[in-house]
Amino acid sequence: MRPISLHLQCFGPFLDQRIDFSALSHHLFLISGQTGSGKSTIFDGICYALYGETSTPNDRSIDTIKSDFANPGALCCVSFVFRVGPKTYRIDRQPRQQAYNRQNTRLVAKAAEASLWECDASANPVTLLESSVKACNQAIHHILGLSAEQFRQIVMLPQGQFSQLLKAKDSERVALLKTLFSMAGYKRFERQVELERQRCIEDAEHIAAALDIEIQHLQVKPKSNPAKLIAEGAPVAHLLKALEQNMAKDESFRADLEKEQAYLDGCIDAINRQIEKDEGLIERFNQRKYLVQQRQTLIKQQPAIDKSRHWVSVSRKVLQILPVYRNLLRQLQHEAQSRKDLAQTKARQAEAQQLIEALRPQLEAVSSETYLQHLKAQQDRLSRLSGAKATFEKLTAVNRELDACRRQMKQLDAQRQRRETVEGQMAEGRKQTEALSEKRSHIQSELIQKGDTLNDMREKLTHLNELSTICSRMAHRQKTADDNRRLCQNSKAELAKLKLREEALEDKLEAAAAGRLAITLTDGEPCPVCGATHHPSPAPATELDAADKALQDCKDALIRAQRTADTAQGQIDLLSRELAADRQVLDERMSRHAWMAPLLEGESTAVLAAIQTEQKQLRAAYEANQSDQARLQANLAQIKGQLNTLTQALAQNTALLDQGRDDADKQASIQSQIDQKTGAIDQLEANISAVLPGFTTESGSARLDAEIAKLQKQLDADAGRRDALKQKQQQLEKDLAGAAATTAQLEHAASAAQAALEQEQQEFNDALSANGLTREVFQVYESLDTKTLNSQIQSAEQKISRFDENIHGVQSRLDAVEEELKGKTVPDITRSQTQLGHYKYWHKRVSDTIADLIVRVKNNTDQIARIKKTTALQQKAEQRKRIACDLYDTVKGKVKDCPKISFERYILSAYLQDILLSANTFLEDMSDSRYHLTLADQPEGKGSRGLAIQVYDDFTGKERPAASLSGGETFMAALSMALGLSDRVQSESGGIQLDTLFIDEGFATLDADALDNAMNCLARLQRNGRVIGIISHVSELLDLVDDKIMVRKTEGGSYVKVVSAKA
Repeated sequence: MRPISLHLQCFGPFLDQRIDFSALSHHLFLISGQTGSGKSTIFDGICYALYGETSTPNDRSIDTIKSDFANPGALCCVSFVFRVGPKTYRIDRQPRQQAYNRQNTRLVAKAAEASLWECDASANPVTLLESSVKACNQAIHHILGLSAEQFRQIVMLPQGQFSQLLKAKDSERVALLKTLFSMAGYKRFERQVELERQRCIEDAEHIAAALDIEIQHLQVKPKSNPAKLIAEGAPVAHLLKALEQNMAKDESFRADLEKEQAYLDGCIDAINRQIEKDEGLIERFNQRKYLVQQRQTLIKQQPAIDKSRHWVSVSRKVLQILPVYRNLLRQLQHEAQSRKDLAQTKARQAEAQQLIEALRPQLEAVSSETYLQHLKAQQDRLSRLSGAKATFEKLTAVNRELDACRRQMKQLDAQRQRRETVEGQMAEGRKQTEALSEKRSHIQSELIQKGDTLNDMREKLTHLNELSTICSRMAHRQKTADDNRRLCQNSKAELAKLKLREEALEDKLEAAAAGRLAITLTDGEPCPVCGATHHPSPAPATELDAADKALQDCKDALIRAQRTADTAQGQIDLLSRELAADRQVLDERMSRHAWMAPLLEGESTAVLAAIQTEQKQLRAAYEANQSDQARLQANLAQIKGQLNTLTQALAQNTALLDQGRDDADKQASIQSQIDQKTGAIDQLEANISAVLPGFTTESGSARLDAEIAKLQKQLDADAGRRDALKQKQQQLEKDLAGAAATTAQLEHAASAAQAALEQEQQEFNDALSANGLTREVFQVYESLDTKTLNSQIQSAEQKISRFDENIHGVQSRLDAVEEELKGKTVPDITRSQTQLGHYKYWHKRVSDTIADLIVRVKNNTDQIARIKKTTALQQKAEQRKRIACDLYDTVKGKVKDCPKISFERYILSAYLQDILLSANTFLEDMSDSRYHLTLADQPEGKGSRGLAIQVYDDFTGKERPAASLSGGETFMAALSMALGLSDRVQSESGGIQLDTLFIDEGFATLDADALDNAMNCLARLQRNGRVIGIISHVSELLDLVDDKIMVRKTEGGSYVKVVSAKA
């Protein structure tokens, strides 16, 4: 970073001062002036412009930096232009202060502001990079690569703080070095080593536990050699060898059991065939019994079937008569309808004759001459009334136009009065607008401050909520893991007990197997074991069923206990990984946010309580700030609303005033229109009164419409009456002639219908006689139609047919079964079923034993493979564990016969050692190779390496503490350390360019030779390209340094004069 220019306004003793560093010809310059003139304020201005802090924030607060010489309302601000590599930047800052508002009428609070620009080669701003205080601070840290504390220790050495790193206590030096060099990476490495060690230990324990579980999953008999080896914890190789021998014995035993199983299969098949034959014979006897019952049921249905046969015979005869009967009914209806039509026609003929006689007088009245003249007079009056209607509509339109003109006149008078009132309101509104605008600016400044505070609180509260969630989750997971460990241990103990019980039950069942076999033995049949057919002393049966059930229950309990143990172990592994991940997240958070470290110290309960307390306090402060912000926003919204209302009112009033200029001309024009329309209205009213006497405008339209409608209605009625009477007479005469002709036709048709009816009646009677039916029998069927009766006949015939087929079929099947069962009896299969049950039980026992052997062999084969695989993994895990534990002991300083020093102190001591190596290069030049800085052990002498600095004196050949140096010696050593620290930070940070150094005082403590040596050293740095700025009262430096910035103080403030060697 190279300074180009600094502009101070109302800053310290300077009212408006610009310092052009580019005007200096050399890279080494002196800032000189009287005491209190403001030399250190120049450094304060540079430091404040970059970081928002003074060069000595503990001594000079930024709140007191505003110039006492300036007007209280003047604005305090700083502008600094500097170059970093090829790029040029300008940063502008102003502190929080009281200053005049825009109208310069009163003091208002101004919030702190900052802006960062990227400039062109001429230092003119081009691109705005950041425009907020926080963003500018972050951007400067990124551009320079230094924090404010690092800047004050490396680039700018404030007055009185040269020896801070040199003479600080051990703990203070540690804290100072940690601010200069980031330890986050080393902390993360140390934590990763610790996590890796813990993970390796847990992996080794987990694999060992997994190996134990795999061994526990082996299926071995109690008291067997593998069981004894497992109980004794013998080496895995010995156990695997014993298992393989035991599995060979199991295979041989299984072959013997399979032979016995084949013999039992043959016995069971023979008994099943005999039982199947007996069951078939029993089924035939049951079938004969069923057929006898079915035949008896059919015999009971015989009377009903005979009755159905008779009904079908009668119904067939009725079907032949039904068509004749339907013709008779149709003829009866036709004859009655003919008589009815004849009577109706004669009545219509008489009525038409009466109407013709009544119509003749009315026709004579409407055909007279007097009636025709009356119709013509009414038509003339209707034409005059229609013309008056058109005139009235025109009159109405003129009246509406006149009313519109009068309303416009009234509106123009009201607008003129309103404009006079508005002119006074506008002046008052402008004053209110100015006052509200000023108040709005003040509230907006306060809102910006509140917003920044709330953002910081919200971010911290979010981090606290995340910490609380993580810590609560970790506590819950730890508790769950402990519960699962206890459950796993309990399940393993239960597994051991159940295995012992299972082995005992299996021994009991094997001992009692002979009793089970004895139940199935029968004299004369061979024994499945020895083959003998005579069984004089069978083994006694024991209570095996209960033992079988107990063994099965024991196996089920073993499976459940094993499943519980496996589930618990899986949960433990999962929770361990999740807890490690949570710890890593917490470490990352602490490395990014230093304020989290105190909260996360202690037990989980204390940590949660501390977090909750911090959350509560922060929420209270957050809510208070939110309340203040809401109040300010409400006030701001209210002011904005008032301003909008005032602005809108002002715009409306201005428009109203502009509109009023044309209102006078409009009034004259409208008055002329009113006069013209009044004359036209009088003329139109006179024209209407001539047609309709007594006419008035109010009732004219309704009266005209009523007169026209009444006259039109009367005229239409009179004209249409005569035509209607003539048409009616003609229609009646026509109807009378038609009725006479129809009457003759209907009389002839009635005679023909009567004759046809008599013929149909005779045919119906003949049909009844031919079929041997009476009228009474036929009445039962006459309401049915042919389709329904046919359907019922078919249904009855089908029912009769099914009955005949069923009784014939049942009898034939019964005869066949009787023939088949002749001479046979019902067999008894109870004894065969009992014997089959005994053989099946024994077969099941043998099959279960074979299945258990197969499962045990397969399970042990798989477990042996898993045990071998797990053993290989255990060896690798133990090797990783040894490496991780060795690295952990090294990092923690626990290696035997080595200095016990923490990892952090070791790294810091290495940094300090490098700083001293660079510093000694400068110190040897300044002290003529007399002094040399070294790193000493801790005074306690316990073998732990510390950070104490000593000075080796070549004159005495001894080391002594740095605190024993004199004032001049201290300055040389401190300046050397600052230069060494600058070199070390630049080499450590890579991209950081530390090509500027500012030194405030300290040269007065040097003698002439030391001063020459120090200046030669600084000149060498200046020749290497560094910019060196010195503040000093030493008069000799005025001759030694060519470029100078002279500061002079006056009663009205200080000013600066740049003296360049070019001049």
